[in-house]
Amino acid sequence: SNSHPNNSHTTNEEKTTSHSHTNRLWLLLPGTSNPPMGRQVIHASNNRNGLSRPPPDWFRGLFAGSGLDGMSDPQIAARVMDLAGKSTAPTVLYLGTPTYDLPDPRYKQTSRFVEKGCRVTSLDLVFRTPGWDEMKDAVAEADIVLVSGGNTLYAVDRWRRLGLDTLLRDAATRGAVLAGGSAGAICWFDGGHSDSADPDTFRGAMVSKAAKLAGAKMRDIAMVEEITCEPVTEGGKASWEYIRVDGLGFLPGLICPHHDRVQSNGKLRATDFDSML
Repeated sequence: SNSHPNNSHTTNEEKTTSHSHTNRLWLLLPGTSNPPMGRQVIHASNNRNGLSRPPPDWFRGLFAGSGLDGMSDPQIAARVMDLAGKSTAPTVLYLGTPTYDLPDPRYKQTSRFVEKGCRVTSLDLVFRTPGWDEMKDAVAEADIVLVSGGNTLYAVDRWRRLGLDTLLRDAATRGAVLAGGSAGAICWFDGGHSDSADPDTFRGAMVSKAAKLAGAKMRDIAMVEEITCEPVTEGGKASWEYIRVDGLGFLPGLICPHHDRVQSNGKLRATDFDSML
């Protein structure tokens, strides 16, 4: 793991909230040790796809700086379940599109929910194109929509091409809990500071690496279209830049996960985020 789940940052003005169950939107920020002590976004911005601004009182979500660290934290999983407000264990829909529906990220980011008795379903979209009814049914039965970390740019584009963005907006409107870390946090906002231009996050690279780790042969991943190559390096640093990516726009603001981390390009995200702003 490369980031503490609490390390995220948003540009919107914020206010500290109490433990009241009426507080439905949590951003886990540096220095917060307990998920219920997050901060609630209160200011609006223009957006083409979003809900009413500021988010309505019934909106529920929890977002962390890291997908793997955040969603594998038992306290965070418990808080997400609490937000669902169910007397029985909620149903979790896992969207692993940012990590190309790979099994290892799915296991790591859903295992805490399984341990707590949740029914976890997945909607795989990367190497197959499900029908509209399948997508609609999967989203409709979800009490929680959990999005993995990974490549935000790829995921949001794929969802829009399939029309899944409209179904996710409907889920948010009816009160389903939206959750995730890193890409799984950025995707719900107007946009975010992203490492989606890092070649290590491209589909070919991630699927090939997973296949090699699993001992698979190259013919088993022939469906991968991209040619995997090592990023060009300069002085030991990979030559790629952070980019601003559009999210689904359900929440106002530009969010930066892994805010305190230096990645393979050698740049501190906090510093680069300031330059982006």
